[in-house]
Formats: sequence, C-alpha cells, structure tokens
Amino acid sequence: MKKIVPIAILLLLIVFVGGPYYSGKVAETETKKIIEQLNHSSSEYGATEVLSYERGVRSTHAKYRYTPPPAFAMLFDNTQNIDFSCNSSHGITGIDYDCKLDGESAYSDFVKEKLNGNDPVSLYGSVSAFGGITQNISLDAITDLEIDGEKITLPTANIAVSTDSNMQQFDVSGGSEAFSVTSDNGSLSIGKMTLDGDLTRLEEQLFTGDFKMELEQLSMQSPEGNSSFKAISMTTKAEEKGENLNSSARISVAEMTIPNGLVNSVEDLVFSFVANGLDTQAMIEYQALMSDMQRDILLAVENNQEPPESTMQMAAALPIIERMMKAGLELNAKLDATLDGEANGAELDIKLLDKLTMAQLPSFMSQPDVALKKVKIGVTAALDKKLIDAQPMVAGMVSQSPLVKASTDQYSLNLALGEKIELNGKAMTFQELQMLVLSSMPTQ
Repeated sequence: MKKIVPIAILLLLIVFVGGPYYSGKVAETETKKIIEQLNHSSSEYGATEVLSYERGVRSTHAKYRYTPPPAFAMLFDNTQNIDFSCNSSHGITGIDYDCKLDGESAYSDFVKEKLNGNDPVSLYGSVSAFGGITQNISLDAITDLEIDGEKITLPTANIAVSTDSNMQQFDVSGGSEAFSVTSDNGSLSIGKMTLDGDLTRLEEQLFTGDFKMELEQLSMQSPEGNSSFKAISMTTKAEEKGENLNSSARISVAEMTIPNGLVNSVEDLVFSFVANGLDTQAMIEYQALMSDMQRDILLAVENNQEPPESTMQMAAALPIIERMMKAGLELNAKLDATLDGEANGAELDIKLLDKLTMAQLPSFMSQPDVALKKVKIGVTAALDKKLIDAQPMVAGMVSQSPLVKASTDQYSLNLALGEKIELNGKAMTFQELQMLVLSSMPTQ
C-alpha cells in the first residue's frame, strides 16, 4: 500500500503537468492539418496562412492571415486580407481557444466607424487531444445600425460546428433571433431561425446526412404591397446505397400571402424533390466540374476578361450526365398547396428501366414506342375548378384540353407513359395520345 500511494501521486503529477503540454502539441498538429486541408479548396473557401505559432506549456498564441476567395471579393467588393489572432489555454484533455481581428481591413474599419470599436463577432471553440474539434461563431445583437439611409437591427446569432480531425463528420447547430431592416421604401422582418445538421463529407462539396432549417416568419412591406410567409421549413437528406446516392429535399410554408396574386391565401404549401440511384462518382465529378466553372467565371470577371464559353463547359458535363442516366434512376417532384381553402397538387415521377445515352435521346421523338421501353413516366395533377375558372386564359386551355378530366369541383390529369400508356384510367397507344395532344394545341 505504501508503494502504491507514491506511484498514484506520480501518475497524477504526470497527468496534470504533462497533460496540458501534450494537448497543446496535439492541438498544434491538428490545427496545421486542418489549415492544410482547407487550403486544398482555396478557390472556393479562401486560403489561410499561419503567420506565427507560439506554443507554451499551458497556453498558445497564434496569428493567421485569411485571403478571401474570388466570390467573396466580388460579393463584398473587398480583396483585402483579414488578419486575426487566437489565444488558447491548454487543459488535460484538450485546449480551449478564442480569436479576434488584428490589423486593418474593411471589416475592422466598419467596426471602428459604425460600432464604436465593439466587434460583435466572437470566434471560439476547442480542440480535443482525442481528435474532436468544435468551433462556435457568435454575433451580438446590433440595434438601429444606419447604413446608406437604412436602419438595420441584427439579431443575436450563433452557429456551432463539431467535426473529427479528418473533417469528415460534421454536426451543425445554431440559429438567430428575429431582426428587421427598415428604409423609406419599406421594411423587411425576419423571424427566429434555427438550423441543425448531421453530415458526412464525401468530397469537397458533396455531403450525405440530414440538414434542417426552420424560419419562424418572413414579411416584407413596400408601396407595391405586403408579403408574408409563416413557418418556413427546409430539410435535406442524402445517403449512400452501394455505388449510388439517394437524396431528397423538402420545402414547406404553413401560410403565405402575396400582393396582387392569383389567389388570396396559400396554406400548407409543400414542395418535395427526390433523386434515387444517382451514380455517386459521377455526382462527385459533376460537382467538381460545376465548381471549376463557377471559379473560372468569377476569375474572368475579376480580371475584366470574357467568361469562358458556356457551350464548351456544358459539353464537358455531358459525359458525366450520361453516366447518371442508368437503370434504376428515379426522379420525383411533387407540389401540394391549399389555395383559397381548396386542395391542389401536382406530381411528376420518372424511372429509368434501362441505361440511356445522349445519342438515344432523339429517339423519343423519332421512335417513341422504342424509347418508352426504357423509361416510365407518371404525371398527376388535381386543381380546384373554381380557381382555374376564375382565370379566363388558363380556364380556356384547361377546360378544352382532351387530356384533362373535369368534375364538379376539380380538373384532374393522370397520365402513365411506358410500355403501357394510360390517360385518366383509359389504355391507349402512343399514336392515340399524340393525336389528343395535337388536337389540343391552338391553331393559327
């Protein structure tokens, strides 16, 4: 027992004295690794340079320089670098840090001139000796900030991002309080917002996982009229299934009003889009190509040059898109809404039964019977009859169309295209359907 006590005391001393040194060393390694990973995508996110890194036993002081990407420079009309410094304290299992601006920049000038030198943005977080990283960005409320004749009230806001040392797994949470902007031309009011996400990075701009954003309300007042949106929600979900990617998005609005609109009230508006069976590698290449195209355009504009030819860029995308058009690909778009108290909805569903190539697409016009063996298409719609009849131009086209079925309270369409063709429950050939479509087209 007498031997165990000194050993225990020695172990405690090693932990409490050596722990902070070890966690500081791990944090330095992880910090430099993160910066190196971020700089691989400097054209999209900007570049960060370590100006100095002074690590002690129990604390560290580091200085950094951030060079914004071209998109940032164009959006904010600012190409200046942003210098900032971070102080950290070393604990037994990791470090805690906080950062602040250094030197002169457009933002620091704004803080001095408009906010009396009180920077409302706080950046702080922690780095675990076991690899976990947490970063928080907070904004203090700003009241009645006047810019170019407009008064802006900015809310208290916070976003927290936790990730592993490889920056593959991300937990995102945060939100903001309500705020408003007023001017002589009207006002904008934005309610409380929350966001939450659990994401896994496959490549630089491609993630799987769940993400959700909710906005309490959005309202705009202007001489042209007032608009309002209540209980706005946006959710996305993506997951890998073997070599494919399944993804979905859903946007909903509980209530909305629009000045001089075709309807007086809109309730329970829901739009959803689903894409299942997307080739994951093709999606990664497509995202990278789109990112390169955007970067080239921004750089050309920045240097007062002509942007690259869009036809050449799209030609480069065609082989990638062709690889996505394989058997099992499913696309679905659906819109539902209650308009002036009556339910309305429409849906488009597409499923590829066999691989398609770009060369085969013209066959949908020249040999539709053959082409429809490779795809199944479903189109459904149900629209309130009173709503349609109240719009003379629309009512004439809908009511006289042989594709539409009319009842006492709604116009409906139910079309199935494939090896078997059905229109509103009636089987027919493609030629019969084609004749119906041609007969519904206005003549000169």
